[in-house]
Amino acid sequence: MKQFLMIIILLLVGCSSISTRQSVNNSITVSDINKKYDIIGPLGYKLGEIITVKAKVIEPPKERKGGGNWILVKEVNDNKLRNPIYTIYNIHEFSDVKELTIGNDYILKGYQDGGMIGTPENVMVEIDHIYQSLDYHFFTDFVIIGKQSDNKILQQTATNE
Repeated sequence: MKQFLMIIILLLVGCSSISTRQSVNNSITVSDINKKYDIIGPLGYKLGEIITVKAKVIEPPKERKGGGNWILVKEVNDNKLRNPIYTIYNIHEFSDVKELTIGNDYILKGYQDGGMIGTPENVMVEIDHIYQSLDYHFFTDFVIIGKQSDNKILQQTATNE
């Protein structure tokens, strides 16, 4: 019975992989990225472009799986966002920023980065092992290279305005 169930799961996974693959009409090569095509991140700027954001450090949103460090971006390059954007952040290894405090607002300098994450379904089929994983997809995060101010300065600014 276990083998039968595994075969059914593998067939369903295989069929969904085929239908997903066929739905992709346009392809680009990795070498075309940043030469022919720019990838625009959720904050509206090219990946790798240095930007300044005003953001609050938050607990991971409940609907987001995988944990990580999260910020709620309210402003990008002095432009207030109509709808704030949740994003994972990482601190660049050469940044003078060592950690951020949950609940505090910061003005941060950094860039959006991205890459593939998760396990492709066909890999799980090939190795004959189905396990819980994120769908194989492109992700972005915000990489902090510096901070201009923290919560205390932002509160003083808001009081003076």
